[in-house]
Amino acid sequence: MKIVVIQDYLRMGGTEMQAVSMVAGFQSKGWDAHLLTLRPGGPLLERAERLGLKVKCLQPFDFKLNWAHPGLQKEIHRIGPDCILLMGRNGNSIGAKIINSFPQMKVFGTFRTGRKLPKAYTETLQNCHHIFTNSNWGLDQLNSLDIGSGKISVIPNGIVHEVIEPEDSSYRENARKELGIPSDRVVLIKVAAFREGKNHAGLLRQLSKFEGNWELWLVGEGPELQACRRLTDQLELNERVRFWGQQSNVNKLYHGADIAVLFSSEESLPNFLVEAQAAGLPVVALDCAGVAETFIDGKTGCLVDLDNGDDFLGALTRVIEDEPLRARMSQEAQVWAQEQFCPSARLNDYALKIQELVG
Repeated sequence: MKIVVIQDYLRMGGTEMQAVSMVAGFQSKGWDAHLLTLRPGGPLLERAERLGLKVKCLQPFDFKLNWAHPGLQKEIHRIGPDCILLMGRNGNSIGAKIINSFPQMKVFGTFRTGRKLPKAYTETLQNCHHIFTNSNWGLDQLNSLDIGSGKISVIPNGIVHEVIEPEDSSYRENARKELGIPSDRVVLIKVAAFREGKNHAGLLRQLSKFEGNWELWLVGEGPELQACRRLTDQLELNERVRFWGQQSNVNKLYHGADIAVLFSSEESLPNFLVEAQAAGLPVVALDCAGVAETFIDGKTGCLVDLDNGDDFLGALTRVIEDEPLRARMSQEAQVWAQEQFCPSARLNDYALKIQELVG
């Protein structure tokens, strides 16, 4: 099987990590797998190269444009794939052009966003041969576009960050000591790009009303980062909030934290909540898009109604104050995440469906 996976840019995002992980997985199955990017470079390029992936970029140098794709048809001709898998907003938005240029080729779209779709993206979804989405919420959104469920497969994300299970029970204690965290402090963690839909500002405003011995770790970068730093200062939370920037390996942070928190207003199926549970963290999150499909409400975390954000602090208080509950949630979260989002199992789901579709 020869497959091309198209991704606009190898930024450190959930979809991009999924793209790199899938190409590596297809390659491990003996497929001739290619990763075609529109824009050169990106934080994940080193990881892709370390995995020995065949990475080709269309832009001869960085135009700083995530959508520009010079020589697209020529490169597809050169590779001659059996099928193409489109990843991300910009990757999917050029799908209709590929379908028109290569009418006999199997072109597969993906839907894994909670943001409004560009017209070109919608056109691709309506005309591609099959669509992969990572949540049942995504399936509902596609059905609202009059896309028949017969051409849609729901396959959850596989875990893309390797989550190390410490053999030594003192690992967490040592990690916290190394990070300078008192043993009695509760650490909340959120790993997400700083953009509007992730609603870091809403989370900070909620937590500004929260008493107790806690601190918040924010991991990631993005256009809203500086505004969040200013808001943290305005809310007098500088002593409680740590900005970690972009991290290629979050294991130590996951194992040093206590609870994963998410206050997003736009989501699909957030990788962060999956990875955090795999590391043994219970979840407190707003019920947005596919978030409810990432954990079990009442067993591995607490789901808060999106329109009642003020209930967030109440749920957080319950998880913090009831230590036996938190311990149970931690254990169940680890089992649930590692079974439901097993990377090899989810890759097999993709591979089997693609083989079936290509024939």
